[in-house]
Amino acid sequence: MAIAAAEKIQARLVLGDLSLLEAAKPQEITLREYAEQWLATDVALRQKPGTLETYRGVLRNHWLPELGTLTLSAITRQQIKTIIQRKLMAGMKANTARSMFGVLRTCLNVAVEEERIMATPRPVWGNSLRGHAPRWRSSRRRS
Repeated sequence: MAIAAAEKIQARLVLGDLSLLEAAKPQEITLREYAEQWLATDVALRQKPGTLETYRGVLRNHWLPELGTLTLSAITRQQIKTIIQRKLMAGMKANTARSMFGVLRTCLNVAVEEERIMATPRPVWGNSLRGHAPRWRSSRRRS
């Protein structure tokens, strides 16, 4: 049986069919679909129920309305940055924006670990968010 399979593979290679040698590409999935899977598996198994509901609410209220129909690989830094910028300009506190971004970042980091995407699209905070940019380090000095 193994010899017959090897002969079939060899015949396909001789005919120039190299599809057997190509790595299987993961199926494209939308953020909405992936987030549901992530919440049901990783978050539900590793976090408290309250954390699960918080993450679900952040995704439902802030990220999925604008990014939910996009595939994971189609989400860009600029899209994330624009959403956060809009929230900050509408009065969202920087710490809330940082937490909101943290949920998306964590979700996308798991997608990277699962090889669904190559990298997490992390926004670069620049002059456009000056005065509103989330601070990633504490502004308090230690004595």
